[in-house]
Amino acid sequence: MTDIQTLTLSARAAFIAWRLVTNPWFVMQRTVQRILDIDDPPRQTARLVRWQADKKVEYQYVGVVGSLVASSVSGSLQWAISSSENTFWLVLAFWYGALALTLFCVIGAFYTSILVSSFDLRDDGNGDVERLLLSLRGQARNDEDGGGMNGPPRRRMLFVLQAPIMLLSYSILSYLVGLLLWIVAPLWRVGVFENGQLWVSLVHYSVVQYERIKEKYTNGIGCV
Repeated sequence: MTDIQTLTLSARAAFIAWRLVTNPWFVMQRTVQRILDIDDPPRQTARLVRWQADKKVEYQYVGVVGSLVASSVSGSLQWAISSSENTFWLVLAFWYGALALTLFCVIGAFYTSILVSSFDLRDDGNGDVERLLLSLRGQARNDEDGGGMNGPPRRRMLFVLQAPIMLLSYSILSYLVGLLLWIVAPLWRVGVFENGQLWVSLVHYSVVQYERIKEKYTNGIGCV
């Protein structure tokens, strides 16, 4: 494999990793953008009510899953520290990072759920519909122009709303990376990975498998 092919493969692998890590953010942005682009006020209000209910359920699941992940990470740390083997320091670093992220995730899910629940949304259009639209977009809905709110939503509000699920995703990823390092650390010590071609083969295999899954998902279910 030439240097150009290796560089191209590394760039594709980095792009795939970036899309996987930031995928919840793009999903959230598209969802809110579609709601703000609705021109019919009653339909927009109905979508907001349903979106609010979905976000409440999401934060509940995030809190529960975050607690389970924190318990798993704590057990792994306790086992790794008490083990007679010399645990690779990066394993502990990723696991401690995962534990910190899960704690922030659970706390953030609790307070964000309170924030979302503070908006009193009703199907008849009364309540705090305009206040929620102001929070999401930064300007009130103009019924004279059809009710639509073109333009991107507020990034700060999106960051607050999506922070719990993003922290949960990062915590799980950090734990899995630490687990992977714990598995390959013995192989590293005996010199299995001294040949750089093995790393290239592993990355190439991962990229190929991702492309196959993406193609199957796109053709059979929907778009990534």
